Amino acid sequence: TKMMIPNGVTVISEYLFGYCDNLTEVILPDNITEIGAGAFMDCFKLEGIAIPQTVTEIKAQAFYGCKNLKSIAIPSNVTKLGNGVFNGCTSITEIIIPDGVTEIGQEAFNGCVALENIVLPNGLVAIENGTFGGCSVLKSITISVGVTKVGDNAFDGCSALTSIELPDEVTSIGVEAFRNCSGITSITIPKSVTVIGQQIFDGCNALKTVNYNSPYYLSEWRTFLNIKSIETVNFGGDTVPISILYGCTNVKNVTIGEGVTKIERSAFYGCSSIKNIVLPESLTTIEDEAFAGCKGLLSINIPENVTEIGYNAFNGCSNITSITIPNGVRALDNGVFSGCTNLSSITLPDSIQSILAFAFSGCNSITSITMPDSVIIIGEMVFRDCGNLESVSIPSGVIMLGRNVFENCPKLTNVTFAGTRAQWEAIEKENDWNYGMSTNTIHCSDGDFSW
Repeated sequence: TKMMIPNGVTVISEYLFGYCDNLTEVILPDNITEIGAGAFMDCFKLEGIAIPQTVTEIKAQAFYGCKNLKSIAIPSNVTKLGNGVFNGCTSITEIIIPDGVTEIGQEAFNGCVALENIVLPNGLVAIENGTFGGCSVLKSITISVGVTKVGDNAFDGCSALTSIELPDEVTSIGVEAFRNCSGITSITIPKSVTVIGQQIFDGCNALKTVNYNSPYYLSEWRTFLNIKSIETVNFGGDTVPISILYGCTNVKNVTIGEGVTKIERSAFYGCSSIKNIVLPESLTTIEDEAFAGCKGLLSINIPENVTEIGYNAFNGCSNITSITIPNGVRALDNGVFSGCTNLSSITLPDSIQSILAFAFSGCNSITSITMPDSVIIIGEMVFRDCGNLESVSIPSGVIMLGRNVFENCPKLTNVTFAGTRAQWEAIEKENDWNYGMSTNTIHCSDGDFSW
């Protein structure tokens, strides 16, 4: 069926031809200014339409579900494309959007499974939620300078896309924005980005290289969760974000640039292929579980400016053999080196005041440890399961011992306390502080204390 719209008509009303299953061709007059919402919705047989240059707006779902629409020229006077305007147009292969367009609605091209190329206008400021979702053969796209937002699921399922360049003006990347873009091999996050949604690269199984330059963001965390293909990551900005590489077990090469001051919680959790990493001198904070489970890590030098190391920060780093804690760190948090089974050399600074629960639990290669005079608190089970620990020196200023401090240390025979027997008795000790000890004698400065 062919339809000719008479001269004098300026607006194609909402759903005017919606669901006209047999409509194959429409001729519009030159004075049309607007194509209304759903105007040609589900016109399955419509193959082409010439939109006059007088049109300034094509509203939501105007051509939704036009499966046989193969090509369309958007007039230069159009400034706005509505939500879902070409959603489900499964035969369109190429679209050129004129520079006058400043707004493209959500899911505008979602499900355009034949769309291979698209040129975005220079005036565009946002790529909204789901705009190109499911465009599975889209091979290339140029995001114009000036775009500040990439919305949720904007490119979800664009599996033929091999690269994408984000302009320096982008400040926000939405949830799962590039989900299942299984052809992308590298990505650079510009320093302008301040907000990143959860799992933006979920299913990007070819992604190998990440350049992360954002100085900070408000994240829903786990940006690259469990992506096994990533091998190289370079960080700029001032923060390595929370859980950013959680479970990325094939990451081998990590560069953290000068200027980074904080490694946030679980940033490298389970990155078991990292062998060496150089931390910048600018670093001040290593948060909880930052390197937990990095069992391939052979060595790490903690910079002198670090003053805070969180709980379980190096838990399970079973191949580290030595560690030096910088002066300025006041506490070794819970489980900080627990399970570091090859750790045999520990250097503690005079700034340390507290060694908290499980700090060295399971460090089976430690044979001796001398605590600095600054230590006043030794938490529960600090040396539990240190099977080769033979001698410990405790400073005279200690005021508290937690329970089971030396549990299951069968070779521990020499415990030295720098203070007197009276000072030893005055220490606040939790119940069962000496549970599982292989000796019942503490060597004090004025003689032995036994029980």
